[in-house]
Amino acid sequence: MPGRGTWTSPSSPGWSAKRGIFDFLVAFALLRRRVPGARGLVIGFASSEAGEAVRAEAGRLGILDSLEFAFNAPRRYVHAILSRARLLLYPSLADSFSLSLLESLSCGVPAVAYDIPAIRLNYNTPAVERVRPLDRAGMALRAAGILEEGRWEEMGRAGAEFSGRFTWEAARSAEWDALRRIADADDSRGDRSHLFRPAAPSPPS
Repeated sequence: MPGRGTWTSPSSPGWSAKRGIFDFLVAFALLRRRVPGARGLVIGFASSEAGEAVRAEAGRLGILDSLEFAFNAPRRYVHAILSRARLLLYPSLADSFSLSLLESLSCGVPAVAYDIPAIRLNYNTPAVERVRPLDRAGMALRAAGILEEGRWEEMGRAGAEFSGRFTWEAARSAEWDALRRIADADDSRGDRSHLFRPAAPSPPS
């Protein structure tokens, strides 16, 4: 796959097993058995010790020469290289609303992720395919299928469209609507302002 990559581990503030870096390495090693020309890029924030541990594990798995590492890279650089990728591997076990995944989709890069509640609830889009948590072989197999069938292009377009919903204007509008619903609910229950009045001072002893 000249000029393109099949990647990455999650970009996150600090590496941990729950964030999936070592699961990514195993999944990528399995992927290369099916797609020998696949190359990967590891993106994220890491101390020098953590970075060395990741490289050492990649070497043990025999994939070190197939990976590039961009630890602590500027966001502009990350977005530039993301836009050249075909697929994101995102085996995170601990997430809320993943900005790393949203960034990937905004660059037109679809993903295969673990089917954890945060991904299932927040990323209900054809651009993100899910596999059972800790199923690294399943992740590799799903990724290989997407690449071999050429589905990554259509998925990438769906991801870019999905990410377009998340703008500051959309966030402001959603917050305003939520506050208005709360206010309307309070109005329907009558005046409850007495609940928020300061308590009367205690009489002097």
